[in-house]
Amino acid sequence: METEILIDGLVSFSELESVYRKRKHASIFMTAPMGKEGLYLDDGWEIYRRNKKSTRLAKPKPIDEVFEDEVWCLFSKMGFKEMSRDRNFRIKTLKDNKNPGKQIDVFAKDDETVLIVECKTAKTPKKRDLQKEMAEVVAIREDIRKVIYEHYSRKIRLKWVFATKNIIWSDPDIERAENYNISIVREQDLTYYSELIKQIGTSAKYQLLADIFKHKEIPGLNLAVPAIKGRMGDAHFYAFAIEPSKLLKIAYICHRLKGDDKKTLSTYQRMLEKNRLKDVRKYIDDGGLFPNSLVLNLDSGGDGLRFDRITQKSKDGEGTQAVLGTLYLPAIYKSAFVIDGQHRLYGFTDTEYADKVTIPVIAFENLDEITQAKLFIDINSKQKKVRANLLEDLAADTKWGSDKGNERLQALTSKIFSSMGNAWGSPLYEKISASEMKKNDESPLTIASLTSALKKTHLLGNVRGRSNTIIPGPLYWTDMDSSLKRAVKVISGYLKVFQEAMPEHWKIGSAPGGYLCTNGGITALFFVLRDIIEHIDKKAIENSTIRVGDMKTEELIDEIKIYCQPLVEHFASAPSELLAEYRKMVGHSGHLDCSYGMMEQINRQFPDFMTANLKKYLDEKKSESSEQAKIIVPKIQLIIAKGVISTLKREFGEEEQGWWSQGVHRTVRLKVAQRREDDPDRPAFEESFDLIDYKQVILDNWLLFGKKYSKGTGNKKVKMSWMDKLNTIRRKVAHPERGRVTISELTFLNEILTWLEDNN
Repeated sequence: METEILIDGLVSFSELESVYRKRKHASIFMTAPMGKEGLYLDDGWEIYRRNKKSTRLAKPKPIDEVFEDEVWCLFSKMGFKEMSRDRNFRIKTLKDNKNPGKQIDVFAKDDETVLIVECKTAKTPKKRDLQKEMAEVVAIREDIRKVIYEHYSRKIRLKWVFATKNIIWSDPDIERAENYNISIVREQDLTYYSELIKQIGTSAKYQLLADIFKHKEIPGLNLAVPAIKGRMGDAHFYAFAIEPSKLLKIAYICHRLKGDDKKTLSTYQRMLEKNRLKDVRKYIDDGGLFPNSLVLNLDSGGDGLRFDRITQKSKDGEGTQAVLGTLYLPAIYKSAFVIDGQHRLYGFTDTEYADKVTIPVIAFENLDEITQAKLFIDINSKQKKVRANLLEDLAADTKWGSDKGNERLQALTSKIFSSMGNAWGSPLYEKISASEMKKNDESPLTIASLTSALKKTHLLGNVRGRSNTIIPGPLYWTDMDSSLKRAVKVISGYLKVFQEAMPEHWKIGSAPGGYLCTNGGITALFFVLRDIIEHIDKKAIENSTIRVGDMKTEELIDEIKIYCQPLVEHFASAPSELLAEYRKMVGHSGHLDCSYGMMEQINRQFPDFMTANLKKYLDEKKSESSEQAKIIVPKIQLIIAKGVISTLKREFGEEEQGWWSQGVHRTVRLKVAQRREDDPDRPAFEESFDLIDYKQVILDNWLLFGKKYSKGTGNKKVKMSWMDKLNTIRRKVAHPERGRVTISELTFLNEILTWLEDNN
């Protein structure tokens, strides 16, 4: 029997686009005559669009069909050339062609590979045993393989893939899949590939194939290139040129978005940037040249790279130590790790120059992941193109084994959140945006903000002295690994109280109505956690019981939860206006104020819960210092404005060519004039000064103003520093989100007002 009959229902070329248009929607559609749509509405159809004589109806597809279509469309956009038409696609076997055959969810083929995909999904995240499904694949795959070889070629690479969504894989199933040679693609992997397609188009396929066929030879690919072998530091390197189309097949980018906690050491690159790739492609199309070399790490396996020398090293010291020869690059998926230059390489995707030009390369051999990451940081950390968020994320890997205590603490802090962000069941699961991606409402948190907040609490400890050793905090236990486990458990247990009590609030993240699961909310909660733990430790000392540092982790979590209940009650009933006020409080001062507002709720239920800073906050709140400052600051500014302007007019004349041109320096005039120009009411120049402008006018006319406006001793800038402090308080009054006016600041304002009134 002809194998075409055994494999029926494939589409290619223009048919792929037609099928894609149908499968990309999460709904199915039909058209009903105008007035007849009611017959279908009771059957689950909804009105999608009304036409003149008909109604377009839509009905959501079942979730399993939606997921199959999502995977199919993803592979189609990657550029697979031949694919299954629909979810009824089947492959019959040679030995039983009368049988309907094996139903295949998604079938995708390109020049060298065939992927057969089983799609499994659930409505919500749940554990599921996939042993039976994998066993069924193992039982039939050899028969399927024979049909594939008959239909195409024995040189084709074939792989079964289990694509899953909301399926929590058990460790035995993961091990079973590896033993069965079945690849696993989870929803987070699909998200990564989808993002990658947006950036580099069909070249995303090579990243997928590298993950699926890693360490497997690419059929028919010859990668012998002329090269120079040299030495840099303790490592050998090869310099050569190669066509981008060839390098793309073996290249691999260690994107941070692709990593999980078990694989972070093999991920260090930031995600590609679409606009930058667009610029690179335009540069290529315009005939631009790339003089800079790509930097690669070549994974040659255990045998080492083959390099046939043509010349020899110089022995007399007058010639070069570099040698010329032929380098045989490994024609293997995922063998060329791009350390630097990913935009230059992937910029050639889908251009006519991909196989017409060569690009320069510097390649190292078999560098370990830490060395690669450090080399990436060394190349990029001095440049603006790498986000600080990514470098902070990388610290978890590159500084874990450092002999410097501060670097180990940095690594531990970063590792805590990379672990929590990737652990199913963690309150921060999928809430932390990938280090190279922008945060969004669903993933509103960033590694940089979280690590910064936790460092400020000193819960992990401090580094003191020249020895640079770690002085343990309450969440640090004996060593790095134990401390990681303890800190993750305590922080997870603490945040889970709020997640479980207010699931909707927690779920919406930074969307309107959310606060707790935002960078600012978590920061304030960490400050509260610090003071709760200090309070527990203080009570332990008073009662001669076990100190926090000696408590078992579960015991500590139970103690912490006692003090969380007032906060849960507070936020569970908080109106949207109150949450909006919390959101407005930004910066370190604002986050501290938020934490004091939270701890005030704890204090009401547990009066002995009191710290020096909380007492100061409550005293200042009672004094309503900010409200009083709103009255005093304008008075002070009016006194200064009147005194300075009237003196300038008296000295230089009331006309603009007098006081304005001669008494006000050009830099201040430009700012004031621009401010006046921006105001539609066009106030006079006298009404367009900012407070700090008067300071500059005073300094520029020191003989005229110095005696009247000096405070303290030192040079004239020191004597005028009171105005800087005044301006800082003025900002708080104008922008409450920057923090409250403290009692000491209110005292300062009253002193300044009295002093100015006495001098004017």
